[in-house]
Amino acid sequence: MPWGYPGRGAVASAGGQPLNRPTPGSSRALREALVVAGATVACLLPFANKALHIDDHRYVQMAQQIQRDPLDFYGFEVNLGGSAQPEVAVANNPPGVAFYLALAALVTGWSERGLHLALLLPALAATLGTWALGRGLCRDPVLAGLLCLSCPVFLVSATTVMADVSMTALFCWSLWFWRRGLVQGRRSSLWLGAVLAALCALTKYFGIALLPLLAAYSLYRERRLGSWLGVLLLPLAALVVFELYTAHAYGVSPILRAAGYSVSTRTGETGGLERVLVAIVFVGGALFSLLFFAPLAFSRRWLAGIGGLAAGLLVIALAHGRLAGVALSLQDANLVVHVAIFALAGVALFALLAAELYRDRSPDALLLVLWALGAFAFATVVNYTTNGRTLLALAPPVALLLVRRLDGRVPPLSRVLRYAPLAPALALALAVAWGDAALAGASRTAARRIGAAHASGPGTLWFDGGWGFQHYMAEAGGRAVDVRRHVLRPGDRLASSGNWKLRLRTSPRAASVLETFEIPLPAFTTMLEASGTGFYAIQWGPLPFRWLPGMSEGFEVRRLEHLVIFEDDASERERRAAELARAAHALAPLLALRASGWPDLVEDADDREARAEWQRCEPELERLGTEASVGCVWCATVQQCAECVGIAAAGVGLTASCARQLEASGAALSRRCTMPGSSADLGCQAARSLERWLRGEAGPPAFADPAAPPAARRSP
Repeated sequence: MPWGYPGRGAVASAGGQPLNRPTPGSSRALREALVVAGATVACLLPFANKALHIDDHRYVQMAQQIQRDPLDFYGFEVNLGGSAQPEVAVANNPPGVAFYLALAALVTGWSERGLHLALLLPALAATLGTWALGRGLCRDPVLAGLLCLSCPVFLVSATTVMADVSMTALFCWSLWFWRRGLVQGRRSSLWLGAVLAALCALTKYFGIALLPLLAAYSLYRERRLGSWLGVLLLPLAALVVFELYTAHAYGVSPILRAAGYSVSTRTGETGGLERVLVAIVFVGGALFSLLFFAPLAFSRRWLAGIGGLAAGLLVIALAHGRLAGVALSLQDANLVVHVAIFALAGVALFALLAAELYRDRSPDALLLVLWALGAFAFATVVNYTTNGRTLLALAPPVALLLVRRLDGRVPPLSRVLRYAPLAPALALALAVAWGDAALAGASRTAARRIGAAHASGPGTLWFDGGWGFQHYMAEAGGRAVDVRRHVLRPGDRLASSGNWKLRLRTSPRAASVLETFEIPLPAFTTMLEASGTGFYAIQWGPLPFRWLPGMSEGFEVRRLEHLVIFEDDASERERRAAELARAAHALAPLLALRASGWPDLVEDADDREARAEWQRCEPELERLGTEASVGCVWCATVQQCAECVGIAAAGVGLTASCARQLEASGAALSRRCTMPGSSADLGCQAARSLERWLRGEAGPPAFADPAAPPAARRSP
C-alpha cells in the first residue's frame, strides 16, 4: 500500500502516490526546525575548540592557498607519509569546502574555534535537510532529523573540518528541491536542485551519485523522460568545466585520477569475504543508533531473524580468524563483543531496507532505498578503503526509513516511546565524538610539549607523521621530514607519534631515544591502531569505534647520532642508485685515505711545507673521514655521496686549504696506485674494492660497514 499521512494533511496524486503535505503552519514548521537546530548546536558547540584531526590540515592548507590565489587552489605541496608532493597529485576531493573555509576565515580567522563554528552551518543544514525531507516522507520529521544527529558517524564527522558533512547537507537539499519540483511542477525548484547537485559534486566526488539517483527517481515517478532530463545536464556541465580547467591548469584529470586510485588501491581487507564482513560491522557501528530503535521497529520474528543472521556472520568471522589485519578469536572477548553488536546493527540496516521495499513500492520508498544502497556500495566497494566518513551519506536515508518504519507500526507508538531510544543513542554518539576529540587533542598537546622542550635546542627538530600531529608540530617549530630531500644530521631530533603507521624507522646505531611519553585517552577510541579502531581508515582496525579503557597514545623524540637519509620509494631509490654510481667516485679517495690511514700519505710527502700542511689538517681530515665512513657509507644505498660529504665537511669546519690538500692527496693516491707493487697497498686496495662495488661487481668494502674497525694506523 502506498503511504499517506492523513493526520499530517497528506494529499494523494491521481496515481496514488503521496505528495508533499501542505505546510502545517509556519509557526509549527518553525518550532520543529528550532528543535532540530537547537539539538544540533547543543551537541556540537562543546567541540568548537577540537584540535585539527586527520586530513583537517589539508583542507586548511587549500583554503589558505585559495586566499592567496583562488585560481590555483591545488598549487601547494603536502607531506603524506614522509614525502612532499604536489596536492594535485594526491587530491581525492574537489575544492568546494576549501573555498567555503577561505571565505569564512576572512571573518573567523584560522583558529580551531573559528573553523568549527564556520562549519556548524553545514552541520545544521544536514540535520535540517533531513527534517525537511521528512516533512514529505514521514509523519515525524523532527525524529528523523534527531536520528540523523544521533548517529556516531554524524557527530564524529561534524566535529572535523573536512568535506563530508557539507556534501551530505547539499545532497539532502538537492533532493528536497528536486522532489519538490517534480511533485509541485516547479521548474525553478528543479533548477535549484540541479545547482545544489553541482555544488555537492564539487564538494566531494560522491556527490556525483546524485545524478543517477535523481534520474532513477524521476523516471520511476514520471514513467517517462521529461524536461527534467535537460536540467540534469547542469551539474554534468559543471563537472566537465571543472575537469577542463584542472586539465588546463595542472595537466591532470582529478576526477579520473581519484576514480583510478580507488579502483587500483583497495586497502585494509584481504579478499571479498573479509570485505563484506568488515563492511557490515563498520556500517553497524557507524549507524549504531538504529540498534536502539530496532525493538520498536521490528516484530519479534524480524528480530529473531536479524539476530540469527548476525550470529551466522560472527561465526564466519571467527572461522576466518581476522578482520582488516586484526586477529579475531574468543580470547579477545571485548573485540568479539564489539564485532557481534556491530554486526547486529549492520544486519538491522538491511532488514530495514528489505522491510521498506516489502511494504511500499512508491517512488519515495525507492528513492530512500537507492540512496542508502548507493552510499553503502560506494563506501564499501568503490572507495579505496572502508571508513566512517564515506558512510556518513547513509545517515539521512536510514533515519528517514526508520521513522517510516515506526509510522507503520500498529497500533501507533506513543510519542514518548518513539523518542525514548534517542537518549542512549545521543549519549553514545557524544561519547564516541568526545573520544575522537581527545585523540585529536593528544597530538596537539604532545606537539606543544615537544616544541617547548626541543625546538630551541641545537640542531633541527624534525617530525614524521601526518594528520593533526603534523599541523601542530609545524606550529611548534618542527620541520616535516621529506625522505627525498632532507638529510638528518648528528644532533638533530626526530619526533614521532606511535599511532602513525608510516613512521620513519632508524637503526639503533643511528639514533638514541631522548624522550618517550604517553597521553591517556578516554575509554572510547576511534582511530587507534592499538585498539583496532579505524574510523577514518580501516588500515588501523576493523571497528569504527571501541570501548576499551586504559588506552593511550605514545610519542617519542629521538636524537640523531649519524647522518641519516630516508628513502622508501622504490623508483626513487633506483634513480638515486644511478646518481650514487656517479657521485660516489668523489668519495673514493676519502674512503681510501680513511682505510689506509692519513699518516701513510704524510710519509710520502717530499715537500716539508706540504708535510706540515698535512699535519695541520690531519685532525680535521680525521674527523671528516670518521663522519663520511660511518655516516655516508652507512647510508650509501639511499644517499648521494657528494651531498653527504659536503655536509660532513661543513660539520667539521673543513678549511679551504685542507680541502685543497685532500684533493691533492686523492690525486697522489691515484698516482701511487699506478706504480708497481701497489696491489699490496692498503689505500689502493680500498680504492679498488670501492670501484668494484660501485660497478656492481662486488659487495660493499669492509670499511663501508660502520661496525667494522678502521684500518690499523702507523705513526709517521
